[in-house]
Amino acid sequence: MLNPFPLLLISTLLSGTAVLSTVINPRASAQGSKPGSSNSDPYSNNDLPRFKKEILEAHNARRREFGVTPLSWDNELWKMAKSVTKTCVFKHSGGGYGENLYGSSAGNPKAGVDAFADEVKNYRDDNLIWEGNSPKTKDGSVIGHYTQVAWRDTIKVGCATSDQRCNFPGGPMWFMVCEYWPPGNVVSRQENLYLKNVGRPGQPFKEPSKDANTKVPPYKGKDIKLPESLANDRSGGSTPGGNTPNSHHKPEEHKPPRNSTSSLPPSLQSQGPSQTAKAAIISVTSKRQPTPSSA
Repeated sequence: MLNPFPLLLISTLLSGTAVLSTVINPRASAQGSKPGSSNSDPYSNNDLPRFKKEILEAHNARRREFGVTPLSWDNELWKMAKSVTKTCVFKHSGGGYGENLYGSSAGNPKAGVDAFADEVKNYRDDNLIWEGNSPKTKDGSVIGHYTQVAWRDTIKVGCATSDQRCNFPGGPMWFMVCEYWPPGNVVSRQENLYLKNVGRPGQPFKEPSKDANTKVPPYKGKDIKLPESLANDRSGGSTPGGNTPNSHHKPEEHKPPRNSTSSLPPSLQSQGPSQTAKAAIISVTSKRQPTPSSA
């Protein structure tokens, strides 16, 4: 069963061109939540190690499906993601990391990641149009969240959610932001980096390139303090208070399944009726142009 949630999707190109599938006002104000009510936090802001664990498990389950290496957690990326959620403004930050945005009236971290990755159903050879080395879809469907999640050279992630629901045009929603390093969705004039980087079900395993820049640039803002629960949590590749180690490897179990197909991922094959079918999801992704040194 396909995802029953009504979707509001925006794709933004950092080159300055915006492509909107629906017209919405991306500005919103914060709305409080009462603990224990239907508005209580489903994203574990009061248990960040649990949230971190769920984010990594969700991303790496889908990356295993796509035949690329697992991600590790990075606290600098969490800081950036948290700063974006605090604005309650549903638009890209314009920072130097890869970035996916998600809004839902219910759901959980896994539902957000799956909403990104389920765009794999749109990334089919018979549905792709190449403009130079940049892909678009014939039917206008969104693919940029999936291509970021499945980007081979991305090896680190940090996600955060708003402390309360934000009043988005689709109604009060939790705002989840994921930041990635190195960023995906990079367009180069010299070569097709999508063909080189985007992992797809059923295709050969893709190792990260050995010359990928694994050192995450530090978050430059001074408004976000790293919570002790994250600073002291060594799981998921994090070192206390800092970035993840600059190393990665290919676990044997992350080879793509033999019988997987590019048209219908396992998460869609077995998906049943959702208890939050009335929820609305908003998601945003961005395409990046390479810096002159990487063009």
